Amino acid sequence: MKKLQIDDPVLVIGPAHHEKAKVIKVDKKTGVVTLDNNMQITHDYNNISKTQMKAEPWDEDKFEYLRAHALFESNIRTFLRYRDQLPAEAIITINNKLEKWLNKYNIKRI
Repeated sequence: MKKLQIDDPVLVIGPAHHEKAKVIKVDKKTGVVTLDNNMQITHDYNNISKTQMKAEPWDEDKFEYLRAHALFESNIRTFLRYRDQLPAEAIITINNKLEKWLNKYNIKRI
């Protein structure tokens, strides 16, 4: 496993939280790595800080999934709230995309 270096990205995950953190300091004596969110970890991503946060190697796909998952319901509610203010063309386009996705993922309408 490659040792962490300054400016390396790290995926930090916790209850209802995720973020991209960067290494800002590496103590070569103790092996303690400090992130820009003040979290301290080891080179094998073990959390030294007394928090529920978990550090992992940076994974862009996982970060994008976590972000999308966190915003998904809010985005749907926003569309529902403002649908009467959208032009007819937007409603048709959005609905067509939603129906396409329902079919693609074999989701039954409720």
